[in-house]
Parts: sequence; structure tokens; C-alpha cells
Amino acid sequence: MNENLVKIRQLLRTAEPSNIRLALQLSKQVDVWADWTAWYAQLEAFMQWIRDHAAHAAKIEGTQEEKLRILYNIKSLYLHNKPINVLPDLIGELIQLRHLDLYQTKLKKLPDTFVNLVQLEQLNISHNQLTTFPPQLYQLKQLKQILCSHNRITSIDEGIGQLTNLLYLDLDNNRISHLPVDFWNLVALERLHLSNNRLEVLNSGIGNFTEIIHLNLANNRLSTLPDRITNLQKLEEFALYNNQLTELPEEFGKLTALVYLIVEENQLNKLPLSMNHLQNLEDLNLAHNQLKNIEIDFESINKLRRLLLHHNKLKQLPKSIGALKELKLLNLEENQLETLPEEVGGVENLVELYLGCNQLTTIPLSIQRLKKIRKIFLNINQLEHVPEALLALEQLEELSLSENKIKALPKGFNEKNLHKLEILDFSINDIDEDTLYDILCKSFPMTNIIID
Repeated sequence: MNENLVKIRQLLRTAEPSNIRLALQLSKQVDVWADWTAWYAQLEAFMQWIRDHAAHAAKIEGTQEEKLRILYNIKSLYLHNKPINVLPDLIGELIQLRHLDLYQTKLKKLPDTFVNLVQLEQLNISHNQLTTFPPQLYQLKQLKQILCSHNRITSIDEGIGQLTNLLYLDLDNNRISHLPVDFWNLVALERLHLSNNRLEVLNSGIGNFTEIIHLNLANNRLSTLPDRITNLQKLEEFALYNNQLTELPEEFGKLTALVYLIVEENQLNKLPLSMNHLQNLEDLNLAHNQLKNIEIDFESINKLRRLLLHHNKLKQLPKSIGALKELKLLNLEENQLETLPEEVGGVENLVELYLGCNQLTTIPLSIQRLKKIRKIFLNINQLEHVPEALLALEQLEELSLSENKIKALPKGFNEKNLHKLEILDFSINDIDEDTLYDILCKSFPMTNIIID
């Protein structure tokens, strides 16, 4: 390549107005004019490509100098939802680029010139057709955010550990089965998403990520977690649902910053006692496991607002359940509960209570203290009577008593006491349906009644 043309390109990439003027002066020299003319024609075509594909792009128009100044000063480029297929090599000229959005553009790879984008901080290449994590990115040391979800990536090469400024990495919905050794050098990470991949083993290097706040490992094939997971002292959100975990590390309770913990759809049969130390926990999802007992002292984790324990093998609840004064939703469906402790009435801010598919024959009178409750599901149990405690729940909007053995309705089971009731499911019980329908229609004229 002509040495003067090389110098001209270097001047343009600085994006300095004085250097752009100098470049144009050099371009008029006889020994470079032909090469410059051909080069500028390529730049013009690239400018037109940007006009055709980019959203919210600055208008690239005016004199030659003005167009070059605009082009080389582009800092953000939004090309999302465009069928680009192949990114032009000249993308590498945009040295000042900080933000690049290539979401859903049908890309299969990035051009080699991508390594020139040394100022790039945020990159979105999600929803494309990449099969390997682009090695060109390893040279871009200023990157803070890479969104690379919903591709076809099966492997990540060594080198990713060079991205030591990376704060957010999203690799959800790929086909990754292992991570390279230097992956664990990304110690600045605050958010890491690896859900919906094929990971079977989580390296103990995860313990290096002491700055991480959000970690999503859901929908993989993990059977264990390394003990060093407890190093993540800043972790607030941890998603582990749909793996093959049978237990959590004994020192799991060291993750004291946890606010949201989702371990749904695993094979847990017990919980570590150290979970009593998770005093900041607000959302705990342990549904679809094999738990027979809950040995958590809820007085220690009394900030819970949602507790999901459905589809387990629980036969009883700890009395400390009454300490959950902030709890809004409690789901205990699909267990083997025969009774509830009286202390459940202490969950005074409860709004939704799901007790379907258990073995309950009654519910404690203390339920009448749940003055804010709006939904109660007691379907598919062994109730022979409508629990009288329900008559005191004036805020109740939806009640399901279907598929029980109820033979009669109690006095006061009417709109006067349950005046906000909108949906009442009484289907499949031991009362004649026609008789039942007549009674309920008179008792609840404004309610949607289901009896079959």
C-alpha cells in the first residue's frame, strides 16, 4: 500500500479536525491521488451502507471534509434487526466507536478488521448465527459489556481472559459445554449469564468472581457447585433452576448478600443449615425438588416476600413460618401436607396462598388473621367442610375449593362476609351440583362461580 495513503488513513483515524484537513491536503499529491480516489470511493460506499442500515445515525453529508469528520467521529452505531449477513471490513475504520449494536443481524462471524475498534466499550451481537466466540474481541481491552446470547456458540478459545475490564457478559442460550482456563481471569465481572447451555461442571475458578452481583447458571447440566462459590460475597441474584443439583455446599449461607435465589427444578433432598444466614433474602424459589423437610429457621431470614416450595415432598412446615411478616406469596402446592401450623396466621401481609394438591383435612383458625389475602387455592385436598376461618377474609377475591369432599356449606358463606369475591371454584365436591349452583348464585350474585 502507498506509504502516503497509509499516513492519510492514520490521520483520519485520529478524528481530529486538523488531522483530517492535513490528510486531505496529502491526498492531492500526485503520487497518492489515484490510490486516494479509489480508497475514498470505498469510504463513500461505506457511508451509504451506514445510511441504509443504521438507526439514529448522524447524517453523513456535506463537503468531503465534513463527511470524513462525521464518519470518523461516530461513537455509537445501532444496526439491530437488519439482515446484514456480512459486516463490511471498513467497520474497522470507526476507531472512535464506543457502542455497537448488531442484535439479530444474521451474522456468522466478525471481520478481522474488528480488532481495530480499540475504544469499543459495549457490544451487542446477540440473536445471530455465531458458532464460536469471536476471537477478534480479545484485542478490545476497553470492552465492558458483551451481549452474545442466542447464538450457536459451542466453544470459547483461550484469550477471553484478556478482557479484564469486562463487567457484563451474556452468553445465555448457546451450546457451550466447557469454559477455557483463562475465563476465570474475568475478575471484574458484575453480571454473568450462562443459562441454557450445556455445562456439566462449574470450575472452582468461579470463586475468583468476587465482584459479581448477578449470576445466571440456569438450564444447564450441573450436578454440584464448587465450595468456592461461597467467595461471591457481593452476589445478590443467583439463578440455578433446571440443573441436576442434589445438594448445595454446606457453607452456602456465606452468600449473605443474596436477595433472589432460584433453585427450582433440581433434585435437592436437603438444604444446608447455613441458609439461616441469608438474612437479606427476599425471593426464595425451591420448587420442583425432592425436599421432605424445611429445616430453615424463618426467623433468621424474615425479609422474604416470595417463598415457592411447590412440587416437593413436604409433610409439614416449621412453626417459624409465622415470622415471615413481609411475605406476600406462599406456594405450597403439590406436596404431602396434612396440616398447617397455627403460626401460619402470623404471615400477616400475605396476599396469595397456594395449597392445592395436598392432603389437608382442615386449615387452622389462625388463617382468619390474614386480613390482606386476596387469593387462596385449596383445590385437590381432603376437606369435608368449608373452613370457617375463610369467612373472616374480607379482601378475598379468588377462592378455589374444587376437588375436595365438601358435603355442606357453613352459615355465613355468602357475599355479605366475602363481598370482594370475584371467582369461586367449587367444582367436583360431594354436593349435588344443581343444588349447589342455586345456593351459590343466591349467596354470591356478583361472583363468577365454577362448579363443573
